Amino acid sequence: MIVSGNDKNTTFKNGDGKKKIDIPLFDFLRRHFGDCRISDTDNLPAFVGGAIGYFGFSCAGWFEKTLLQKREKKREKNDDALFMFYRTVVAFDHAKQVIKIISLVFTDEAKTNAELKNLYENAVDKNIELKEILENQPTNLPKIKNQKSKTGEIQSNWERADFENAVREIKELIGAGECYQVVLSQCFTRKTNASPVSIYRALRSLNPSPYMFLLQIGKKSIVGASPEMLVRYQRGKLEYRPIAGTRRRGKTPDEDARLAEEMRNDAKEVAEHLMLVDLGRNDLGRVAKFGSVTVENLMSVEKYSHVQHLVSYLKADLRDEFDWFDALAACFPAGTVSGAPKVRAIEIIQKLEPTTRGIYAGAVGYIDYSGNLDVCIAIRTLVLENGEAKIQAGAGIVADSVPELEFEETINKAKALLKTIEIAEAGNAGILPALSAKRE
Repeated sequence: MIVSGNDKNTTFKNGDGKKKIDIPLFDFLRRHFGDCRISDTDNLPAFVGGAIGYFGFSCAGWFEKTLLQKREKKREKNDDALFMFYRTVVAFDHAKQVIKIISLVFTDEAKTNAELKNLYENAVDKNIELKEILENQPTNLPKIKNQKSKTGEIQSNWERADFENAVREIKELIGAGECYQVVLSQCFTRKTNASPVSIYRALRSLNPSPYMFLLQIGKKSIVGASPEMLVRYQRGKLEYRPIAGTRRRGKTPDEDARLAEEMRNDAKEVAEHLMLVDLGRNDLGRVAKFGSVTVENLMSVEKYSHVQHLVSYLKADLRDEFDWFDALAACFPAGTVSGAPKVRAIEIIQKLEPTTRGIYAGAVGYIDYSGNLDVCIAIRTLVLENGEAKIQAGAGIVADSVPELEFEETINKAKALLKTIEIAEAGNAGILPALSAKRE
């Protein structure tokens, strides 16, 4: 089942067709997962069945109603959010080299004990069938053919001069006391015939990240390697992980270390990071138990293929009267991709950016039947549809930002994804040397 929608209605799509109801998607998700809970999750992986999908950036209006009235006239026709529901999961633990197959049985679908037994036996049969498929996989997997794009030209939704002028306008608003920071983004479009799987393989090798994903939704594919958690909820505990502060990777180990140290001591980067840590603490504080919000590993450095970042870790205990959806509402969207104060920053983004953001700066992840929520920020994310790849990247604009450097930062952040398209087109995906993300 695929469920999509916005702040007004929800659409269901499955083998029986399509149905729309006049209930906001967020309300449907909250009600659905509140009614369905797994009885026993011991020795099971984090995700054992539920919904996997995304909340687009425009979902900010779900939680702050004033933003709904100020959406751009060029609003995309796509749904604000979309989730695919799964009741059978194949979970591969890469560390332990163990595969677990889980199929769920919904007891409310049975009216009698005999029907319940039949549902259980069908689930067991499903697991056995999948086990046999995995044990008898073909020795020679078919190669994925990629046809090189006719043009590798990259187009932006901004002219450079316009982007830099927008940075100057934001700086004027900051000077007038309207805001402290605004994340201004740029969208790059490139034609390609590379397959989503090839792009994912290349991205996994070139830029491994804590959140790797490939979602195939009809003719649209979403491929990502996000380094940044939005919010995670497990057994009453909340986690939040702001990233702010960027430097390119050095060409040598010495240069790399020098750039990291330069970032740690850059007054602008440190001030921006601490401001967003405080914003994260405030977001968690809206739903956390009093005194439970803590900051760990303040401003550690994490390194990726093309850039390195300042990262902090926040933890909190969720208040008893709230659920994980309240936690999502409190944190969405992340301040690291919008700005501060958050609502005013989003209003400025809506005014200045030439196109809607779509999934960019929203969230990708899962909600499951054991009460868990784990979503990352939709950055380092590529949307592939109709032979075009769209990549979006942003830069945090503050009082002393240099317009030319902020423009270059968006390009540096997009480079890894643009490179993966080239690798996938060349047919080299999957044979790159393994890289790993590091934290200092």
